[in-house]
Amino acid sequence: MSNYDRHRRSPGRESTQTLTVSQIKQIEASLQELEQKATLWEAKAQELETVAAQVQEQAAEWQAEAEQRASGAAEWEEALQAAEEKLQADYQNSKKRMEQRFAIQADEQIMHIMRDLLPVLDNLDRSLEHGSSHETDSEVMQQGVEMTRQAFLDVLSRHGVQPIDVAAGQPFDAELHEAMGTVADPSYPPGTVTTVEQKGYTYRDKLLRPARALITPIS
Repeated sequence: MSNYDRHRRSPGRESTQTLTVSQIKQIEASLQELEQKATLWEAKAQELETVAAQVQEQAAEWQAEAEQRASGAAEWEEALQAAEEKLQADYQNSKKRMEQRFAIQADEQIMHIMRDLLPVLDNLDRSLEHGSSHETDSEVMQQGVEMTRQAFLDVLSRHGVQPIDVAAGQPFDAELHEAMGTVADPSYPPGTVTTVEQKGYTYRDKLLRPARALITPIS
């Protein structure tokens, strides 16, 4: 039995949960499915544009027929023009509302998935911190956790998720940070981060989760 197996089976040791390649692929597949849905929504918007063009063509035919029947059809022409303008205005407004709603729904669904994945990344961070603060019998296990964590970060990065850059000594930013408590530390000025308790992340420049930190009291 290798040292690695004895380390895994020895009692009293904590097991480290890592993401498998299959799980990462499943995550990527879910995100690709959302992107495909967004493409379908765009196709529906294009279909609406086609229908509007057909309506405009029909309106033009009615206008031509009215001009042929009587020279005094100016009132009909004005009515048709007003109806066409109203139809075009209503279509443009409906199109904008649909595009905005679809974009918001797609972003909300992706953010929901990303927010659910963040605890897994937290567990990997804790495993690495535990391994670096204790003597381990298996360097291979440590490297495996690090590789899994990096692969997971790469997946998040490809879909717009980035960690918030915050460290001890930086000023507290209420828009990106969440204060978990205060610590009186004369070596830091008021309103300064002293310890980062949990990393924060953004999604396409939107706050996904604030960075949680201890700060010095704000005077």
